[in-house]
Order: sequence, then structure tokens, then C-alpha cells
Amino acid sequence: MNVKNVTKVGEEWVVDVGYEMGIAADWWQCVAADQKAGTVRVKAGADGALVLDSDVGLMRGGCPQPLPAEGRTRTPAKRPKGKAPKPTVADAKAAFKALDDALFAGDWVAVLDATACYNLYEDKPFGACSVGEVINVGPIPRGEMRMQDGPPWTMNAFKSIDAISNVKADRDDKTLFHVQVAEEKGKRKARHAAIQWVDGAWKAVGIVQRLGEGLTSVEYVNDLDRKDKRDIFDRRMKGEKIGPDGQPVHPDVMQR
Repeated sequence: MNVKNVTKVGEEWVVDVGYEMGIAADWWQCVAADQKAGTVRVKAGADGALVLDSDVGLMRGGCPQPLPAEGRTRTPAKRPKGKAPKPTVADAKAAFKALDDALFAGDWVAVLDATACYNLYEDKPFGACSVGEVINVGPIPRGEMRMQDGPPWTMNAFKSIDAISNVKADRDDKTLFHVQVAEEKGKRKARHAAIQWVDGAWKAVGIVQRLGEGLTSVEYVNDLDRKDKRDIFDRRMKGEKIGPDGQPVHPDVMQR
């Protein structure tokens, strides 16, 4: 909401306002013009504090029902095959930066576009993710934490894209490469995320592998270079009803 003019009328202030969208989806085009501008009345409350005396919500307009569902539906695709070019560390950093920038901007459709997503709770997992799985994922913190950001996609394994170092090929999938994001330290093994060559571009690999009590989120640091983690992932990709720990789960648990 942008304030355009303020006029004192008696004991009230009449404020002319206009509404704009930072990221305008299709529905914004059909909101009636007279709803994108208006007046808001402000008055002093009993304690002297200023309070709104008008409804400032956008409640009307000629929008279709239901609203356009870009990014809301899960549209599975064929898992990438073939042979990819050998990525550099710079390629990996660029792929994860595109993801991080989209998360910081709150552009969930762009987040999905930057992600090679596997939803292990769908019959056809690859690509079967929606904005519902990324909306609770946050960017790498840039200064003070923002209220709108969820837990960072780095899963606290590392704090900067500069931490990305080695890139190694997957042993089976020619389109998949493992990216080291944290060095081995003591008894802790090195941590890895992954990138995948999808439609001529490198994308960050994200996996929906555990159901949350509220929002279910994509996970990006999955250590698929480890034999045990990869074995569980492959078995679930084939439809085996097991959880992220490899233990059997009741079929009802697999349903949302």
C-alpha cells in the first residue's frame, strides 16, 4: 500500500492510497481498477493512538474462481536421463545461488524452477512438488533474520555458498552430481547437496522425504553420495513403503 495524500478532515485524516504487488501473479490483472486505489480513514483512539477506521482489504474484483493455480498443482515429469556436461564448482554455486535468490525474493514459482524436485510421497516422484513444499523453506540469512523466512535450505550444514567446494559425479545417474558443502570434521562425515542437469540447466536437487505435522518441506542437503542414504532413496523411488530411516511405514502414513 502506497500513501499518496493525507488530508485532515475534522477529527479524522483521509488518506489516499494505492495498492501494488511486488510479485504480481495472474490474478492481479483481473482485480478491478477501483480496487487498486482508494481512501482510508484514520482517527485517534481513546488513548491518543491512531487507528484505522476503514477496511483496507482487497475483497472485491472480477477474479475468476478458482484463481489461477500456477505452482499449486503437482505435475510429475520424466526423470532426467542421458549424459550431462561435467559441472564446475562455479556451475554448482550458480545453481544454488539461483535457488537462494528466489527464496529470498519469496518467488515460489522461481524456487520450483530452480529445483530438481523429488516428492517421495507421490506415485511419480520427479517434478511432483508444489509451492506448498517450498513455502516454509528460507534463504541463507542475509543480516538479521526476517519474520517471513523459514529454516534455511542449507539445513544449517553451512552458512555461505562460498562453502561449496568439490563436485563429484554420481556412480549411476549421469545427470546427477554431488556437491560438498561442509568438510569432514572429527567423527562427522562431509556433507553433500546435489545438482542435476534438467532441460539444459543445472538445478538444485530437493527431496520431499518426510511429512511434517504442519507444512511438509523440500530438503536440499541429503547426502545422496552415501551408500546408505542412496539405497533408501532408490528403494523409495521404486515405490517401497519405507521412511527416510529405511524402516517400513504403514501405508496410511504415506497419505497426506
